[in-house]
Amino acid sequence: MKDVEYWNKCGETWKQTWEDKETQDIIDKYVVHEGRILKTDVWNEGISTGAFNIGRYPHLKFVAVEISPVTCEAARKKYPDLEIYCADVRDFLPTRKTKEFDQILDLSTIDHIDPEFYDSIIKEYARISRRLVIIYNIPNKIKDVAVDVWFFLTRRHRIRLGYTFELDKDWMDGIISKYFNIEERRDIWYGGKYLDPYIPQLKFIWNWLGLRLLHSNRLVSGVSKE
Repeated sequence: MKDVEYWNKCGETWKQTWEDKETQDIIDKYVVHEGRILKTDVWNEGISTGAFNIGRYPHLKFVAVEISPVTCEAARKKYPDLEIYCADVRDFLPTRKTKEFDQILDLSTIDHIDPEFYDSIIKEYARISRRLVIIYNIPNKIKDVAVDVWFFLTRRHRIRLGYTFELDKDWMDGIISKYFNIEERRDIWYGGKYLDPYIPQLKFIWNWLGLRLLHSNRLVSGVSKE
């Protein structure tokens, strides 16, 4: 499969080891305090800690699904007790029991999948889990006007950039709200390895200049309607 080949290559060649501690702190506020959690990839666990660190939650039972055998193997070496299924999330979800999980963490997994599958994926999330935390990619606010025009003229709700989709928030939140009662939505800054290390120290400058408009990810949390 092309997806497997692509993510295997990423796992073999990726060199970033930075930690986005600010986003980790934000996600901390939404992770359940007890129970069984499904994480929809193990990129953070296997390749780059990035925006999530499973080591923060030794009291929780994590189960994970990951499409790349390379990334699965890397995560198993770091977390030998982590229950990992090496599979495409689209094939994995229908095999799980109803309300098997207390929460699903989809931390920018879905925006790497073709949007035609989003409705069925989120419907399955609601079937197998009580709660959801999802982060997906959105257009940078600086170019929002141009993007809004593009969305309107093409009647599309996403832009593909490499293997990632930038998604229209109203469209994506609409899909989520079909199956989850949304508790909170927030846009978060995700600057990458070059900027993230400096954001905490320079936060007063970001605020003063209004650069909080540079959000590039959307976090949505909700409770299943089923």
